[in-house]
Amino acid sequence: MEILDEDADALRTQFNRDAGKVRLLFILDPACALCLRGLAELDRDLLASLPPSVAVYLVHVPMIGGRDSHIPAAAGLVHNMSVRHYWNPSGAFGRTMGASLLLRRNGKPMYAWDVWLLYGPDAVWSDQQPQPRLLMHQLAGLDPAPNAAPLDSRAFAEATRFLLAQAPANRER
Repeated sequence: MEILDEDADALRTQFNRDAGKVRLLFILDPACALCLRGLAELDRDLLASLPPSVAVYLVHVPMIGGRDSHIPAAAGLVHNMSVRHYWNPSGAFGRTMGASLLLRRNGKPMYAWDVWLLYGPDAVWSDQQPQPRLLMHQLAGLDPAPNAAPLDSRAFAEATRFLLAQAPANRER
């Protein structure tokens, strides 16, 4: 597990280093039962069978009281050794991502957590986070957002596999 600073520099550097790959970014509170259920479903339907060439980043944020001590239990739900875990103790990453993803509830900015993002191999994280190809979430009352839908782990897995089929660099050799 790596600690993210306010600018998420470690994650941005790794994300850009993984350019050319399909990338998945999950943001959740490691103490949130609903988040953990979503993570377990995504592991069952996708993560456990992904080739190691797919980059997966899991950012843990303290939305409802999660602490770094909760991360090992959350990480235990993932059966993919190539997943990179990050801890953002200040929660700044959730605020920044919420703004970048244009997440709103009743027109007001919303914190990004319990969100599941799919990025294509061409995504680059420059001054601002790139927009995902797909955003799924488990957020109640979220205003409609571009490419956003409630989490369906099977649909997320299908979209990821479709994108993998289009990106030869990610195919297991």
